[in-house]
Amino acid sequence: MNRFILILILTLNFQSWTVADDIRDFQIEGMSIGDSLLKFYDIQKLDKIKKTNDFKKKIHNKYCDDTKSNNYFHICIFTLKKDKKFKIESIAGFIDCKNDISFCYKKQKEIDKSIKKLFQSAKRDVYEYKHSGDKTGNTKEKDIVYLLKSKAEVGTAVIDYGIEWTNDEGRQDHLQVFVDSKKYAKFLKTSAW
Repeated sequence: MNRFILILILTLNFQSWTVADDIRDFQIEGMSIGDSLLKFYDIQKLDKIKKTNDFKKKIHNKYCDDTKSNNYFHICIFTLKKDKKFKIESIAGFIDCKNDISFCYKKQKEIDKSIKKLFQSAKRDVYEYKHSGDKTGNTKEKDIVYLLKSKAEVGTAVIDYGIEWTNDEGRQDHLQVFVDSKKYAKFLKTSAW
């Protein structure tokens, strides 16, 4: 009987560890890292939502779409440029701050608690900095990033735009929920910025 209990405990512990580090279990609008974007969009729609992307354009395609979901007002997906299967490398869902940045910080805390429960063995880092794209230095960003054992990343980012940058470009304060493959996360760290 003791042997059976030990096997049961080890099996349950192993299963929860496996689920907690599998990035494919984390979805945004039903999409996961490694899925083909063609499961969600046909080629004509992808041509319509394909965006130019400054620093990532050499190796990634960027697709952004407004959504009618209850969770996000906008999503962006990155695939490798030469990948004919359109395998998803990165997904970000955007949540509106409703003209109240404190709403986004509160929502970030709520989502962070959920991510922390889901990826208990992941390394968690918090970064707060001035956004490098805003030359006035008034745009702030707070990122909470979980590095999984697989080296994939999942997290949130609140972007609090400075008034000058918002007015010039029509940007709005928002919260992003993102998931990046190991390859994409490495690219961001070594090449993008």
